[in-house]
Amino acid sequence: MALHTGMRKGEILGLRWDHVSWERKTLLLSDTKNGESRCLPIDSILLRELSEHRSRVKNDELVFPSYDRSGNVVPLNDVNGSFEKVLEDAGIKDFRFHDLRHTFASHYMMSGGQLYTLSKILGHKDLKMTQRYAKLSSQFIEGERDRMDTIWTPVQNTDSATSKETPTKHLQ
Repeated sequence: MALHTGMRKGEILGLRWDHVSWERKTLLLSDTKNGESRCLPIDSILLRELSEHRSRVKNDELVFPSYDRSGNVVPLNDVNGSFEKVLEDAGIKDFRFHDLRHTFASHYMMSGGQLYTLSKILGHKDLKMTQRYAKLSSQFIEGERDRMDTIWTPVQNTDSATSKETPTKHLQ
């Protein structure tokens, strides 16, 4: 959920099934950090995963219910113990659940997303906060060289019929 939406841990743990809109492919987040509800778009992969998860979960209220040792639902139970175990098993060090939110933001931007839209998705009121989340990898920045090459030199037409008739002009 965090990698596909940028949702905070508390938003994920508090998500209710009646806030999932299967038709609109959105999630309604009503209990957010800044106190304002927001509607999040969800991609087709997450929609499919939620649908499969829905068929397995026995709780009609919470999307990710937690249970105590007696089998009773414990609302908003923390996932730190299990998350840390998964990280340890995978050999990942110095990583927090919240880093998944940052990872989503960075990949959203590197795939062509807009900063203002990302700010709305993450629920930030200030673009400066969103900029702190959206880190660009050095490989991405180096890959932008191709885009920079097209700023001053037009892309050549590869159509052989056109190229024979019209000579290509280049800036020098």
